[in-house]
Amino acid sequence: MRSWTTGLLLVAYVLTATYGLYQMKSAGQMGTRLYLAGLVAYAVSFVLWLVLLLRMPLSVAFPLVTGLVIVTTQIVGIVWLHEPVAWPRLCAVALILSGVSLLLVKA
Repeated sequence: MRSWTTGLLLVAYVLTATYGLYQMKSAGQMGTRLYLAGLVAYAVSFVLWLVLLLRMPLSVAFPLVTGLVIVTTQIVGIVWLHEPVAWPRLCAVALILSGVSLLLVKA
């Protein structure tokens, strides 16, 4: 990664995208305040994504943010939405994290 600001943007993107997805899922129906808060957070994450694309190559940015959002949504699903934990899911998360680590070493 280029700098600490790019890393900060990456963290902000992952957190806002995950928060937005969580709020929209837990709201239960469209139009509620929780759903709209999630929608706004997800829109903010899209703007952060566009800024990240200006700072990182697409071939690094896309798998990096996709992998991190998948991992964080799995954690949120298990911890706050009480979704079932299965070994194949945990193995998939471990593989994704190893891929993200390799991307960061090459970047």
